[in-house]
Amino acid sequence: MRYSAVHGAVKVLAESVASLPFNVYRNLDPRGKEKVKDHHLYKLLHDEPNNIQSSFNYREVKMAHLALWGNFYAEIERDNRGRPVALWPIKPSVVKPRMNATGDEILYDVQTESGQATFSRLSIFHIPGLGFDGIKGKSVIGMAREAIGLGLVAEEFGATFFSEGAHPGGIIEYPGELSEDAYNRYVKEMKQKYHGLGKSHKLMVLEEGLKYHQTSIPPEDAQFLQTRKYQVEEIARMYRIPPHMLADLDNATFSNIEEQNINFVVHTLRPWLVRIEQAYNMQLFEDEEYFCEFVVDGLLRGDIEARYRAYSIARQWGWLSANDVRELENLNPLPGEQGDHYLIPMNMVSAKQFENTEPARQRDLLKLDKPAGQYQRNKKMYDLAKRSAAGRRRYSLNYLSIFRQRVQGAIKIEADNIRSILDKSNNMTGLIANLERFYDDFAETFKSKVRPVVFDFGHSIADLAAAEVDYDDLDDLDQFLDDYMNNLTDRYVHFSENQLVAVADDVTDEGGHYEEVAEAVDERVEEWEEKRAEKVAYEQVFKENGAVSKYVYAAAGISSLIWVAMGPDPCDFCLELDGKVVGINSSFVSDGEKIEVEGHEPMISNGSKSHPPLHEKCECGISPERG
Repeated sequence: MRYSAVHGAVKVLAESVASLPFNVYRNLDPRGKEKVKDHHLYKLLHDEPNNIQSSFNYREVKMAHLALWGNFYAEIERDNRGRPVALWPIKPSVVKPRMNATGDEILYDVQTESGQATFSRLSIFHIPGLGFDGIKGKSVIGMAREAIGLGLVAEEFGATFFSEGAHPGGIIEYPGELSEDAYNRYVKEMKQKYHGLGKSHKLMVLEEGLKYHQTSIPPEDAQFLQTRKYQVEEIARMYRIPPHMLADLDNATFSNIEEQNINFVVHTLRPWLVRIEQAYNMQLFEDEEYFCEFVVDGLLRGDIEARYRAYSIARQWGWLSANDVRELENLNPLPGEQGDHYLIPMNMVSAKQFENTEPARQRDLLKLDKPAGQYQRNKKMYDLAKRSAAGRRRYSLNYLSIFRQRVQGAIKIEADNIRSILDKSNNMTGLIANLERFYDDFAETFKSKVRPVVFDFGHSIADLAAAEVDYDDLDDLDQFLDDYMNNLTDRYVHFSENQLVAVADDVTDEGGHYEEVAEAVDERVEEWEEKRAEKVAYEQVFKENGAVSKYVYAAAGISSLIWVAMGPDPCDFCLELDGKVVGINSSFVSDGEKIEVEGHEPMISNGSKSHPPLHEKCECGISPERG
């Protein structure tokens, strides 16, 4: 950074990226997006990454680290729900990323004041620049040290030349030999009178036959200035920055500056922006429905005539409305709905006249030929119910990773102990006995791992459900959650033990020896380690959502519940239940009941369903009947 061209390049990149709007969006089905300000990551990314840095300052530091070190690291501070609440930048020079022993996770060794500590991806946010191992980015400075070094040497030469510039410089000739006293007096006077930039043009007086011969080469003759200019171009080339942004205007004209600025956005900034966006989306966003994105439209705007010409074409051919254009120009929308209408070619009438008012699969909630028990009400009331369920679904999806992490921790303890049991058991009888003893104790281990998230998530869902029905008496919620946790633990433990015993029995029934039994059990445990946490977390998040919501509605005196089909693509069986109303103490589907949908084999319910989920990966919800 002591070299002005590098300092300028880093400053251009850092300030350009930091000044861009950085928003959180939600994908709209089937396409499109909308800005979301109520997402918990919006404030973190858009306004305040931590309590001492502004968003601009944080992003400026981030881009500077990437430009100089090739990596950006930040510690992720999470709340008790596991959600990111702050990002604290870490100097890249103290962080060393590496793969773990199994090669399936990146770990980060961080040199702290108290010694070295190791963190997982849950605690460290990492944006790698260009690299060759997929883990760590390479420093641009490190790869281009010779070019930067030459520039620094040129600067040092120039500084030395001018600071020591006793002009005119050269050789002093004397026909004879100076005495020691005369020589020392001469050197002292030369330094006092002529050394230094401020004395470089003073008249030099020579005595006793001394003659001066100029021998120094002017900087221009030595191509000093050309060397420095070439090094600026080298730095611009390394960072892919237009030279005019580093104050090199030799090849810049008024006619091409605008084009160079656009090239800067497209070819210089955009790769960095995509790299940053994808890192945030992959490491911080759990729900694929949400994502973050920079807004670069303002940087790509041309002159006013070119913009208006482009708007005219877009408006005429129907992909921009009047309000879309006004928003791009930072103008307020037109009053009413007139500014939101899109035009189509030919007679240029409003495209609203040609809209298909009902999608093919949209259910008509006002039809009277629906099966008995289906909710007969107006669409406005149904939309209210769906909004209530949608808010709790979004929260459930955001909480999914925390639930999965806790379950995965319990599964690891479970797997390690089972493998130990397999090693010390010699026969089927001993294996079954050891498994039984282990699972008697493991119930408390599982509960200690999962209980905190069950309670925290349950309280959050209860607060959301209570707000829907204006109810605040939740004094007995902890007892309900305690019972729910005990039930969840019993189901998990019994399922695990019974499944392992069944696997062992199957091998034994086929005549297998204990070694084959142990191998089969180990394979099942390995399968749990790979897939079970995701499955259990997904099921329990939506099951607890439904159970706690129903508990709150019952406590608030709600008498009937509505099934609301939710998710990016709810199945036809869930859609068949969509809008169904039952009493608060009744089930939407009875145990063994067939759910019949045209074009499908009937689904037979495994147990009664007083609330979702109906099946694996089901994201449906319930809402209170309020009309």
